[in-house]
Amino acid sequence: MIKTYSHIYLCTICFILFSCGGASSSSRNNLKVKPLGLVNRFQRTFSALNAKHLVCAKKYGISPIANRKVAEKMKGDLEELTDTKYCHIQDLKYSIPYLIPRADELLSDISKAFYDSCVSKKYEPHKLVVTSVLRTEEDVLKLRKRNVNASKQSCHRFGTTFDISWKRFEKIGSSFFSFERYKEASPTILKQILAQVLRDKQVQKRCYAKYEVRQACFHITSR
Repeated sequence: MIKTYSHIYLCTICFILFSCGGASSSSRNNLKVKPLGLVNRFQRTFSALNAKHLVCAKKYGISPIANRKVAEKMKGDLEELTDTKYCHIQDLKYSIPYLIPRADELLSDISKAFYDSCVSKKYEPHKLVVTSVLRTEEDVLKLRKRNVNASKQSCHRFGTTFDISWKRFEKIGSSFFSFERYKEASPTILKQILAQVLRDKQVQKRCYAKYEVRQACFHITSR
């Protein structure tokens, strides 16, 4: 009888340990980012061609600007972009940091949603990096001299469009956040998180997005 009780006791202990281990494993799995798939999946998910972007750009945006001097006089119609807790504007060579209000709001919402998603998934929070914004006609000409594939009918001319890098992200310093309970995030994971945010914005019909391979960015136009 003693042996029987001992056997039952050992089995009970093993069951408890197994259950705890399973719950721990499940909790860890819940922290994993759900991948969107390979590159061709990104291309299918974010496949809006320039024609779609251009329709929205012309409908909601400003008239194309000749040069940067003219742009400076239009600050009443445009929002100037600056670095925030959630977004970094890189040094711009062929564009200037201005957007129409609805596009500026979209960028802010995407940046905040990306940050929140990193936190909820237990990854170190990062800033998004904006690589291109409003282009004057003069900027377009300069860019086309460097890149013959650059379009004359660029949506960037209307203040409705911006590019976000899917390759580079800026880690938020410890002064902003404590990383003690967050996992290190690779560029691949951060790209997946960003893509999930953009997919939601597309479903909400707030934007069109194009996955750019050579430029390593998401090309986004406010709807």
